Amino acid sequence: MEMQPNVFCQASQEPDCQALQEPVRPVRIPFVLALALAQAAIFLALLPTVLILLPLQIEQFDAVNKTTLLGLASGVGAVLAILVNPVAGALSDRTTSRFGRRRPWIFAGAILTPASLLIMMMANGITTLFFGVLCFEVSLNITLSALTAILPDRVPVQQRGLAGALVGMAAPIAGMGGSVLVGSVIQDVKLSYLVIAGMVFVILMPFALLVPDERLPREHLPPFDFGKFLKSFWISPRKYPDFARVWLARCLSSIGYYCVLGFLLYYLQDAIHYTKIFPHQSVSQGVALLMVVSTVVMFVSAFLGGFFSDRFKRRKPFVIAASTFMALGLFVFALFPSWTAAIIAEAILGLGFGAYGSVDQALATQVLPSERDRAKDMGMINIANILPQTLGSALAIPILSLTHSYSLLFALTGLITLAGSWVVVGIKSVR
Repeated sequence: MEMQPNVFCQASQEPDCQALQEPVRPVRIPFVLALALAQAAIFLALLPTVLILLPLQIEQFDAVNKTTLLGLASGVGAVLAILVNPVAGALSDRTTSRFGRRRPWIFAGAILTPASLLIMMMANGITTLFFGVLCFEVSLNITLSALTAILPDRVPVQQRGLAGALVGMAAPIAGMGGSVLVGSVIQDVKLSYLVIAGMVFVILMPFALLVPDERLPREHLPPFDFGKFLKSFWISPRKYPDFARVWLARCLSSIGYYCVLGFLLYYLQDAIHYTKIFPHQSVSQGVALLMVVSTVVMFVSAFLGGFFSDRFKRRKPFVIAASTFMALGLFVFALFPSWTAAIIAEAILGLGFGAYGSVDQALATQVLPSERDRAKDMGMINIANILPQTLGSALAIPILSLTHSYSLLFALTGLITLAGSWVVVGIKSVR
């Protein structure tokens, strides 16, 4: 059966403007792998920082209020990311540089992201650390907004499941590698920041210089109107209901995952009592081990989900199943607070998140309202990845402060994740 075309992305009325065309030429694996490596650089910077380095620094500065401060840092950073991602994407859509629309922004991110990591490395208190977190969120989301637009810019629909899988696997692989590197190999906060900053620069800069990127001619750019620019960030759910459903489903399905991700170190420390079970290991080593388990499973599920969703020309069943598995993993975390159960729960969560990340990314590109505004619209979709960090913190801070119950937190977010799977059922334009 044929996959239904995206009813929202009609053919461009400007056939001589290659940058605004729906891509039809198949892309080669080396290009997709290069895009995946650039995406990996983002998550190499993000995941070890939020999983290990930031919690360790906060605990060093204020052990008594560590959960509140970590939730505050995550929440404030997420709010800033929500603002930066679509705005940077919209500016990227309007960029008429001779180097293309996306490359200048990736170039800027290749410089600013390592610089922000160095600010965090040199922090000598909570205030400086929080300033570094804000700079980090701005630079990271400038880069991410341009990178996520490359998939709908250059990859045809029939390849987006597999391409989305390869790009989607970049996050868990980078997260695993970075966590093992930081938690088990380097085991020093400042040196970890320095190494990660260097790796991010070395990966992103060549990609920014070499990635193919069609130039947008100035004559195809409408005059700038600030009022219309602001209004463009509102995408009417009535006019584009499937875009709204994809956005809401991703937001709901991601809350639990980011709760686990953000508080995993404290969960192992305070609920599992990891160092009592393994006296000669640090909690960060436990986090690294769980990331390895999760990543191995994610790798397999992302590839299989992307491949079979392309093969059967369907997206929805895979996204629904993946979200359900994520909820199941959260329920295992909630009901069985033990080290063995944590390994099983992380594996189940990884199974769902891997398939979800690859297939939902392809699904999102098929419901974009406009070819002209791909980066801005993908930036709006990215908010559904970022907002759960804020919502997760909003849930976690009162629950952990008042009840100290990780079980209650994970059970509640498991129900929210399960609700996300039901939203996908209502999508009409993509099977």
